Amino acid sequence: AISALKTGADLSYVFCSRDSAPIIKSYSPELIVYPVLDSDNAVEEIAAVLPKLHAVVIGPGLGRNDRTLANVGAVIDRIKEQDIPMVLDADALYFVSKCPEIVRGYSKAILTPNVAEFDRLYASVYRSEPNKSEDPNAALLQLCRTLGNITIVRKGHEDTISDGHSIVTCNERGSPRRCGGQGDLLSGSMGVFSYWS
Repeated sequence: AISALKTGADLSYVFCSRDSAPIIKSYSPELIVYPVLDSDNAVEEIAAVLPKLHAVVIGPGLGRNDRTLANVGAVIDRIKEQDIPMVLDADALYFVSKCPEIVRGYSKAILTPNVAEFDRLYASVYRSEPNKSEDPNAALLQLCRTLGNITIVRKGHEDTISDGHSIVTCNERGSPRRCGGQGDLLSGSMGVFSYWS
């Protein structure tokens, strides 16, 4: 949420559980925090705010609670109904690997898996691991196409991006320290850029 603000978003909304809200709100007064993700009426409460949003990032800090993930699935459906760009990262990728149909054909979806998350998603869709002896870009192209030409940013030593039509590789040298949380910064800024584009 803060990386979206620092990238240039005017406002940054955070939907979280009730217990997480005071901690998240303490990070910055600029964050608009809705402690509804674990409420009985979470989907409707989030859906009421969606018309204000230009892009949605789902996953960082989400967790894997079954109730929360069920709410996320319903929210994703609402996001698609409103044609809002969305970036799915972290635990949202775990959810997508359990039900890849949720993003199939939604061209405004961007998935940002690391290598292990990519392999899990690939195995979920094809019921087998990607062939490591073949060109890894072939597996990326194939998965993007199978999921209806959604965009996948496979993070790694080199980041590889595809929409099923073409592949772009980012081999710019980044930080030699690949610490946890860098993907959260990427997904937040990517949410802003997805709307701008």
